[in-house]
Amino acid sequence: MSPKPKPANDKPVADATETKQPVVRRTVFDLDSFDEIVIERPYTPEPAPTSIEDALARLGNSQARLLQIVSDGLKAEQEKSLSKLRGSDGTLDLSQWTVKDEDTGVRVPYTGVPCDPKKVKLMVATIAKMAHGFSRDLTPEQRKAAKDAAKQDILTSEPMRRGLARNSAVTDEEESEE
Repeated sequence: MSPKPKPANDKPVADATETKQPVVRRTVFDLDSFDEIVIERPYTPEPAPTSIEDALARLGNSQARLLQIVSDGLKAEQEKSLSKLRGSDGTLDLSQWTVKDEDTGVRVPYTGVPCDPKKVKLMVATIAKMAHGFSRDLTPEQRKAAKDAAKQDILTSEPMRRGLARNSAVTDEEESEE
């Protein structure tokens, strides 16, 4: 029997002697523990190729595979560049962003105010506790009502909205951590 796996929501604790080695992670359902777990497969990255010929040789001299890998890399670079919310001057630039209209399914320009969802949830939880009596002792319906009331407080208070927009703005650095 293998060692007891860590549940999927637990972060593995690094051994003090362990070196930083990249791993491939997969979430699977383990029948022994009857829980979702994260399994890891450590690997040693291959050194960067020193020439096109070297890259081709690693791919069994398949130009089609090499071109597909280059194409995938270029697409990933383009998506990374396009995912930025700020222009080269550092200002928020949402001019090219759209959302799908829920009723019609048509893409329309995004005109909202993007914020970090973690910071917004934290503010909702704080207001729900302070102003609406949220606690773990409440029923699920009462907890939901307290959170909904806190959300409504934020939506209807211009000073709170401005504060959230200023203090929890989405940054490109947070997005790139994924």
